[in-house]
Amino acid sequence: MRYWVLFAVCAALYASCVQAQIYTWTDSNGRVHYSDQPADKNAVLQSIDVGTMLSPKLITVARPTLFKAPLYPLIVAPLDYSDSLFDAPEAVARFYFGDDCSSPVSLSLTQLRSQLPSVTRTPEQFQVDMFRAIRRLGHDSLYRAGHYSGPPLESTEVRYLSGEIIALDIAACRANGAVQKKRSDLSETAMAQFKIAQVWLQVRWKVTDQVAGQPLLSFVTEGSAATQVNADVQVLSAVREGFLAASANALDNQDLRQVLTRAAPSGLSENFNAP
Repeated sequence: MRYWVLFAVCAALYASCVQAQIYTWTDSNGRVHYSDQPADKNAVLQSIDVGTMLSPKLITVARPTLFKAPLYPLIVAPLDYSDSLFDAPEAVARFYFGDDCSSPVSLSLTQLRSQLPSVTRTPEQFQVDMFRAIRRLGHDSLYRAGHYSGPPLESTEVRYLSGEIIALDIAACRANGAVQKKRSDLSETAMAQFKIAQVWLQVRWKVTDQVAGQPLLSFVTEGSAATQVNADVQVLSAVREGFLAASANALDNQDLRQVLTRAAPSGLSENFNAP
């Protein structure tokens, strides 16, 4: 079963939706689920007040199990936003103002990266996030592209993991004493004033056996984060939390686990220099 299925929080998603009604429950594996329908007998109804903002899309997050040896050495590449997302003129972020979270200032990804770079993350930061998520699952031959050392890797077969964010939706609201603003009024120092933050994103993952080889596997996962269900989420952390959710769902993918598993140990030294 794939746990990255998207659950819409508000059925209509009209701008007039003031409170979103969602159901949450925890399954026997500890996964928290979200749905607009009470799909489980233990589901609890929760109201999320988002004013005139579109209500957040919440993604069920998997809890992947530990990896089992033997595994191919895995090199994690820096992950970035797709070119198509950069080239798209549509807004990926909306900053709302006022007590009813209305009158948003919208930014495309190019504008967002230029004006508020700390709201998004760099390719190297995404790389570290994924690297740490995999390492916590016990992969003992794991490397970051650009950070390995040792003798050159010659004949040992390895796997390369890369990814790109292909869809992104950020919304944040500042209600306390705020009035409608212009794009020029947004600054990174003002981000702490936004008390409601939510993000949804999609990541396309690719596994190859060469740096620029044809993919052995390609698939997409989703992730989300919202202040309304996790008080620790802020504008500056929302993208990271959403990416970690998408990463967890990727690491639960059984096709990925299969392509990283080799038939028998090859006696590879733990210290090598990947191409």
